[in-house]
Amino acid sequence: MKLQKYLSVFKINLLESLTYTTDMIFHALISGIYVFIFIKLWTAIFNQNPNFLGFTLNELLWYYGMVQIILLFGGSPVKEISSSIQKGEVVNSLNKPYNFILYNLCESLGKTVFLFLIGLFWVSLMLVFYVGLPPLDFKFYPLIFLVILLGVLINYLIGFSIATIAFWVEDATPYQWIYSKILFIFSGVFFPLELLPLFLKNIAQYLPTSFLLYYPAKLFVQFTWELFWKVFSFQIAFLILFYGLSLLLFSRGVKKVSVNGG
Repeated sequence: MKLQKYLSVFKINLLESLTYTTDMIFHALISGIYVFIFIKLWTAIFNQNPNFLGFTLNELLWYYGMVQIILLFGGSPVKEISSSIQKGEVVNSLNKPYNFILYNLCESLGKTVFLFLIGLFWVSLMLVFYVGLPPLDFKFYPLIFLVILLGVLINYLIGFSIATIAFWVEDATPYQWIYSKILFIFSGVFFPLELLPLFLKNIAQYLPTSFLLYYPAKLFVQFTWELFWKVFSFQIAFLILFYGLSLLLFSRGVKKVSVNGG
């Protein structure tokens, strides 16, 4: 029964998101435009160097396509959660019979899963047309979806932790801005981490951000069991770490609100 209420939250938000199908299709098309630009860019580069960064053209473009698809899934809760804290609305949730973190997680996933599926279809269609089928055997797809989902959950928990800063400061969004810039550089959004200087790559490959986008996308194009177990193990560790951090910050923030009569 406890699980059922979270599934209901997910379902309600999924159905609600379907009323904005046109907006989601437009959003997915924008991601497709980014992919098209990178197809032209990397094709020109590969004309000069046919095995760039240890990737083939097919692998690199499918890598970038997967990154764009993953970016459509989950999203960050910072704006909504911090706004709820600032307005005092979070107090109304404290006596409700649900876990505040899991409730908002299901809400976030429900709002974006259809967008994720649209992006998956549209971007995959473009890439198949330009560079052919992805290099990964279909039997590994469930494992890829697993690491994608774990990355989405970690990203959500990082965002939730950032949002709880609103208990102590007026606005948490500047911290989200800083995190987004770190994400752009150290998660492989625009290019694989192999393109970074060696000392930065050595740092980035063990940061939580690389397990959100870079490793799931790389597994999709260069799957090995050794890499999969490494990624899976680190993701589980980061998931536990950031869930614990989210609980700690939220519980301390709530106590602060209670003491101050918020």
